[in-house]
Amino acid sequence: MSRWHETSYARLLIDNHITEDDPSLMRRFDPAEYVRRVRQAGVDAAMVYACCHNGNCYYPTRVGHMHAHLDGRDIFGEVVDGLNRAGIVPIAYYTAIYHNRSAKEHPAWRLVNPRGQQRNRRYWFSCPNNDEYRSFVKRQLAEVVAYPVRGVFIDMTFWPDICLCASCREKYRDRCGGEIPETVDWRDPRWVGFQRFREESLAEYAEDLTAAARAANPEIAVTHQSSPFITGWRYGQRGVHRACDYLSGDFYGGRLEHVFGVRALAGGSRGAPVEFMTSRCYHLRDHTSSKAEERMRAEAATTLAAGGACFL
Repeated sequence: MSRWHETSYARLLIDNHITEDDPSLMRRFDPAEYVRRVRQAGVDAAMVYACCHNGNCYYPTRVGHMHAHLDGRDIFGEVVDGLNRAGIVPIAYYTAIYHNRSAKEHPAWRLVNPRGQQRNRRYWFSCPNNDEYRSFVKRQLAEVVAYPVRGVFIDMTFWPDICLCASCREKYRDRCGGEIPETVDWRDPRWVGFQRFREESLAEYAEDLTAAARAANPEIAVTHQSSPFITGWRYGQRGVHRACDYLSGDFYGGRLEHVFGVRALAGGSRGAPVEFMTSRCYHLRDHTSSKAEERMRAEAATTLAAGGACFL
């Protein structure tokens, strides 16, 4: 396995969840200029979008859907090659579960919450317990890590909500017997058993995706989005850390969450340093503002003091 992450402390990602709603979007993307700007930032590793929450791929996928406005251009591959030539470690970004196109096109794959809802505003979810969806993700991941990347970050590996879809009901019957309890009651052994089923299912899903990435690229370092594990039972992340070579997560809750979050990641990771992500804007819903330089320096120092790698 590649161990680039053990000596990398300055990492960068430009978020790229770009829809096809506006025909001009992504048409003028310049991979060479992108790499030049990343190099100018002085980082030693950069994450590059292979597939975003919309389910749009930025390379010519044979499995899913390529972003229509790229007109067939492989910008993921061009950026990865440019980063390698510049001596910057390329890491692939891939999203799972939050994958709008797969859920829209395959109703049977969708997560269904106790209220019968299959989406949350702009997000559609595919259930990790659906075997067809899982096969789709593994095949797409194999495409991504076939590129000369040295790591892959699998985002959104958590339960967005309680799922009562047909796949979850069938697997619960097979494993636990009976029907899924639909009332949250921690005094009810059946409910506690269902929560353990959720946690185990998600951990198995994460381990399955990690194994698929390694089968396609034995040298790849794999991590999954791990920040939700500090927020409680609903996300079901108790065992996902087993599928990670090091823990990585993004946090936006301010100073106290930063201090706690980086140490929580470090306490659960089998690899070091952990990857602490936070944005240059004050909040993810405000993409036009930038934090004061003094604040960004303080955030970087906080991460480094706890033995983490700074990821902006």
